[in-house]
Amino acid sequence: MPFEEETWVYAVSPARMEDGRILMWHPPMPITFNLVEAHRLRKTGLTKRRKIMGTLRPRSADGAHEPSARTRMVLDCIFELQTAVLCSFLAVESLANHAIETLPAGTTLALKAKQYDKGAMVRRLSIDEKYKKVFPLLDGGQRIAGTPAWTRYLALKDMRDELVHIKERGLKTDAADPSAYDRLMLGEADTCVEDAIGVVEGAWPGFLPPHVREALEA
Repeated sequence: MPFEEETWVYAVSPARMEDGRILMWHPPMPITFNLVEAHRLRKTGLTKRRKIMGTLRPRSADGAHEPSARTRMVLDCIFELQTAVLCSFLAVESLANHAIETLPAGTTLALKAKQYDKGAMVRRLSIDEKYKKVFPLLDGGQRIAGTPAWTRYLALKDMRDELVHIKERGLKTDAADPSAYDRLMLGEADTCVEDAIGVVEGAWPGFLPPHVREALEA
């Protein structure tokens, strides 16, 4: 039957359980879900980080300092900031795949002497390539390479890559070459949510509905 104006449709996802019954539930929209969760975790992690960094105590006479906060607080801080970065980048990556899925049926992309259909775009293109090549094909999409949104994207991607491919067990001995965890404590994850929002709104202006923007500003 036809829908009236302002009708909300909730997608239901079926999943067969081991006993044969079917679970019918409403899964979250991955882009907005990850942005909102990143915002929540960054907010609590940032509060802890500021408290930790604001109450350092001297460790030695050479200018070294250490947290005076409980170890549990420090670990919680790192976990929350790390997860905020990962969720922020999940939103960015999910948007790229969603953009491909939204393209008209039969859309293809020629790149490096190869032809990609929509399925191949999702599977084989890098995230950089999706943002550079796919969004210009999208109705209302924008190419953000070379813009401030691209700078935000690269910063977020670099932090995400460092956390996913963490080296030397997260420990480095050169103060001028901080590890991924050091970078979290020094504040490099503080803008991860704003970076992701900048990428989303730059590549697809107006994608985020008002109620999501309100949740991200709370």
